[in-house]
Amino acid sequence: MLGPINLSFYIILGVLTILLSSFVAFTFSRYRELRQHPSGLLVSLSICEVIMAYHSIIFALDSTRYIKWVKIEQTFDLLGLDSLHSTGILCGINQVLLSSATIACICYNIAICLDLIITLYNPLIPGNVRKKWYHGLTASSVIYFTVYANYENRFINDCISNKENRLEIMNSGSVNILLLLYLAIGMTSIVYSAFRFANGLKLDSHANKHYLIRHVLYVAIFTLCWIGPAVSYLIKKHGKENSVHSEIVDSIAIASTSASGFFLGILRLSDPVVWSRVKRLTSFDNSMGKISDDAWTQPISVIVQGKLNCELTRCIFEGIHSAFIQMKETKQQEDSYFASKKYTTKATKKINRDTEAMNVWGVRDSKLNGMILDVYASDIFTNIVDITGFSLDELIDSLNPNNNQNNEVNQSAGKSGSFFLFTRDKKFAIKTIKKSERQIMLKFLKAYHQHLSEYPRSLLCKIFGLYTLKIPGVTAIYIMLMQNLLYMIKPNSIYDIKGSTKGRTAKKNCVVTSPLKDLDFIENQERLLLTLDDIEVFKDQLMADVKLLRMNRLMDYSMLIATSDGYENAEKPQHSIYSLNREKVYTMGIIDFLTEYGYMKSVEKNFSTLRYGRLAKRASVANPSRYSGRFVNFILSVVVPIVRRNSSYIIED
Repeated sequence: MLGPINLSFYIILGVLTILLSSFVAFTFSRYRELRQHPSGLLVSLSICEVIMAYHSIIFALDSTRYIKWVKIEQTFDLLGLDSLHSTGILCGINQVLLSSATIACICYNIAICLDLIITLYNPLIPGNVRKKWYHGLTASSVIYFTVYANYENRFINDCISNKENRLEIMNSGSVNILLLLYLAIGMTSIVYSAFRFANGLKLDSHANKHYLIRHVLYVAIFTLCWIGPAVSYLIKKHGKENSVHSEIVDSIAIASTSASGFFLGILRLSDPVVWSRVKRLTSFDNSMGKISDDAWTQPISVIVQGKLNCELTRCIFEGIHSAFIQMKETKQQEDSYFASKKYTTKATKKINRDTEAMNVWGVRDSKLNGMILDVYASDIFTNIVDITGFSLDELIDSLNPNNNQNNEVNQSAGKSGSFFLFTRDKKFAIKTIKKSERQIMLKFLKAYHQHLSEYPRSLLCKIFGLYTLKIPGVTAIYIMLMQNLLYMIKPNSIYDIKGSTKGRTAKKNCVVTSPLKDLDFIENQERLLLTLDDIEVFKDQLMADVKLLRMNRLMDYSMLIATSDGYENAEKPQHSIYSLNREKVYTMGIIDFLTEYGYMKSVEKNFSTLRYGRLAKRASVANPSRYSGRFVNFILSVVVPIVRRNSSYIIED
């Protein structure tokens, strides 16, 4: 058994950690804005700290005494286990849980520091995507290092706690690797955030100062709390484990690691927005009204993205707006487009920043002097604008930065997690895309342009520009300007139809999100009732559009369908058709067609076949031929029911 001093370190600090970390986890779970990424990681982190502190107390008391105190031997007696075996089982469980919690604690702290770097480098990477990666990597690390640590330590039947076996769980060289990794990433996050806040895109100076101080304290406290096991490991490595210094270091390491959650919990609660929630939760401040909507009412990723997205939005609008002004000035005659072969041309231009205009947008003290915009195939997209019935003057007016202040960046609900930015008049949308999607669009552009020239009323979503925005200190941002299919309508319902029925529902945990999907369309018994003439026109156009996508080996596209009671003005929007009784308006368009059936999709299809067997044909992923046939069949048998379900449609090249 440990001495009185070490025992006090364990119990007192352990109990404080359990209480405070539990309260932090409860507070962050209670409020939706605190559960947003990356603050949501603190819930998992606090739970790990509770487990560490709880099991440290068990080790301090020694497992035999603990079994007697909680009378757990009665439970083991019911299972037919004697005291020796029950003690061994408890020690084994305790060792695994403590090892797992220790590894997870370090990994989640690494994730928090890493997330700050990623957020500042590319604010448009969806938080839910990062969160999945962090949880996945943490789980993998826990499994690997816990198995390794328990295999190396092997003291399941030796439950007497002392300075040698208590620290051994967290003192293997493998854990030291994680501590060194945390120290490197933590210091990098401090240096990089200081550099980024001082150069280029930045928050206001007040937020910078307070956040940087808090982040530096967080890294410093965690490092100080966990440096003890590292020093202890080095002492034992050099054969000095019996020295007085070794005992002192072990005692400090035991106390600091057990109490790390307590000290970090105090720092977490000191955040103004968290403390305001604590006061409301505990009713310490009954005079509180509505919480003010300032920079500290959101987690750090939202704080950073709020200001960064404001300036990024200005950059995007300013860049595309200036590009269209130049396109108007250099517009060529229509008959020269196909002869020019300018489908893959790239024009690079530097755009200087207007500081006064940025102040109007609410971005203060911006030190960003300019940015680089790569404009692709501007002549071709200019012609597409004309073909589809829009005008360059219309786009220039809609994209004017002065007309688009305080526009919000919205994240897609789809798997891609793309971000959308709509012009104030809702006519056009700017979508972030992947680099691979940009390459696919450039390869597809010639066929797309020629198709729109032949079918100006095509159901394919109209794309008016392709760009790469380069801003100092931020990763390159690939963006696409496109038509907003829902312009001028107020939809009663929106469906995203792929023709697949495997998992294609918007209902998750009894909660329905928008847009609805294939199974929801069937369940709601929806159908589009059109006149015979409209059906014939729609069918012919659908077949022509899908044939184009099939010939270019594109798949995973979907039909966006919106039903509404009418238009917002007398002008009929594109892609819209009256219902048979003219009481409803159906707006339809094919979207998300920049996915090529390549090697990775082939692997995904084979995996789907192994996973679902015969049901795999219902899954979304399929080769272009099968995908196009299934898509057309669903549209013409379920959406606009004119043929039998599961009719065979083969879209020939």
